[in-house]
Amino acid sequence: MRTVFGSFILGFFILTITLAGCVISKEKPTDSILYEKDNTASSPMKGSQKKPLKTKVEERIDSDSILSEEDDTITSPIPRNQKEPTKTDVEEEKQTGIYIPKDLKDAHTQLLKILPEREIEKIRNGLEADMKNYHSNLGRRIRNNWGLWGESRLAQFFHKMGITHADDISAIILDTFWCHLNKKDFQLEKRIKYYREYWKAMEKPKGGSPIDGAKIWWMKSIIPYPEGGEGIVHLGLSTSDGTGWRYEYGSGKGIEPATPEEDKELDMFRSSLPLIRKNLGLE
Repeated sequence: MRTVFGSFILGFFILTITLAGCVISKEKPTDSILYEKDNTASSPMKGSQKKPLKTKVEERIDSDSILSEEDDTITSPIPRNQKEPTKTDVEEEKQTGIYIPKDLKDAHTQLLKILPEREIEKIRNGLEADMKNYHSNLGRRIRNNWGLWGESRLAQFFHKMGITHADDISAIILDTFWCHLNKKDFQLEKRIKYYREYWKAMEKPKGGSPIDGAKIWWMKSIIPYPEGGEGIVHLGLSTSDGTGWRYEYGSGKGIEPATPEEDKELDMFRSSLPLIRKNLGLE
């Protein structure tokens, strides 16, 4: 009797597992890994429809991640010593599925393709000054995915114009994209001049202390975000006597004594002078 009852229980258990497996297999088809759930409210697809995978470009820049600070899709930049970028760009595109634009116009075309329509409308209806808000998200993706830290064809397009820093390149692309959407002049020459002047102004001043010719250790730069580099002030200390000096780019005044306010800002660096003099072999 116990044997018959035990066989009945075992059979019932096996039947239950079999039926459960059938239900699970119906709810989760074998090809479900090729599709993803559509959670976007604006999607025209119904819940029962299968949504195809996004392209690699769409995965990298989509409506939900466009303003995200987190970027987990960084691709390795093309090495700086790469002399022939064309082959490298082609290989990079085959590997990542990301097309690298060849010039500024092409970059705008690609942004129109990969940005969601509502983001394009947001940019069009905003101000050019608002484009700085895209620097650390969309701008970072542009810099990484389009090889602006290296020698991609797009980077070289700007390098020939004297724009070599990836941040400056992405800023020009984004600012002029706003101009493109609003049918405004790019003022490209003015933008190029601004960045070239900025980096020229950021160079450490040449010359020593007007008192004894001692080397000046330039400690700080005050950047009022002027047109070009005009107005940028460098502050430093004489390595001989610790006196404070200033150099204002574009003023034509050369190296002159720091103002009382500027000299006060330099106080925090004076304690480092002995170490600086030692490293320079002056002690």
